[in-house]
Amino acid sequence: MFGKDNVILASHSSDTDQEIGFTKLLTYKDGSVNSKRALDVSQLLLKEGDLMTVYQSSDQTYYTFKVSLIQGDDTVDHSVTTDLLADIEGKPQLTLYACVKVGDNEDGRLIVQADFVSSSNG
Repeated sequence: MFGKDNVILASHSSDTDQEIGFTKLLTYKDGSVNSKRALDVSQLLLKEGDLMTVYQSSDQTYYTFKVSLIQGDDTVDHSVTTDLLADIEGKPQLTLYACVKVGDNEDGRLIVQADFVSSSNG
């Protein structure tokens, strides 16, 4: 449930279709989207401090989160990603991650974390 612990959502990204999974997280300031491009967090449109809203249909509630971290994981064993998936007691979060090229690792991960701000019924 959103707003309690660290809710983790994983999805695909695509270098050809912006509508697939979390591909839109990879939109660069120049308008390009490409999961095969080596990740450059500083050039993404998404930035720390941005708000994200997630709708959970089961309880018809909108959950708002504030982006607190955008990071690439180029480790072969995805250890950075794994570490960031842990719950932090008393800190409700949203963690999103998707496959993307990071450095020389074609199977890297983009990780976006956001802190819970509010919820409202829609």
